[in-house]
Order: sequence, then C-alpha cells, then structure tokens
Amino acid sequence: MRHGFHLAAALLLASLAASPLRAETSSIDDKRQIASTFIAEKLAVWQKRLNLQDWTVTVVTSRKADLKQGTMGKIKWDKGKKTATIWTVDVADYTLSNEELLKDLE
Repeated sequence: MRHGFHLAAALLLASLAASPLRAETSSIDDKRQIASTFIAEKLAVWQKRLNLQDWTVTVVTSRKADLKQGTMGKIKWDKGKKTATIWTVDVADYTLSNEELLKDLE
C-alpha cells in the first residue's frame, strides 16, 4: 500500500511542479483540487480494502475552527443506511509540505 501511496502522491505533486507554480507555492485552490482528487482515490481504495463498496461515504473538508478543539476531523455513520460522512481539515489550515499533507489526509 505504501508504494501505491507514494506513486499517487508523486504523480499529483509532479502535476503541480510542472505548472508555473512550484508545488510549495501553489494556491490554496490548487491544493484543494489536488487534495480532493487524492481523497477520492484513497476513499475508493479503503472502501474496497474494508469491504464497504456498498456504503455511501462522503468526505467533507472543514476549517479547523469548525471542528471540535484538539481534533483534525470526525466521522458519523449509520450502519443501517450504510452511509458515512468523514470530516477532515481544509488544506488552508495545514502548515505541512504538500507531500506530508497528502500523507496526513490519507
């Protein structure tokens, strides 16, 4: 799994590095788009790994101030309806490098 993660992260970061904006100076909107794509890919991997393909799982980004103090996310699920919502911190609230940010989001 780690190899697959590194390959996906490298490809996403390479797409930023190839643009006029360097990876670490990219705009928040660029980082949000990359994070969104990355999260969607990883969500599919983890749903398959955990045998949750029949669940509807939604990932929502939230500003850190909107989450419970001291947390970096939350989850709410309904086993009967097979639904889950995962809240994660918006990239605007991260101070990590892009590569570390993607590792943390996974």
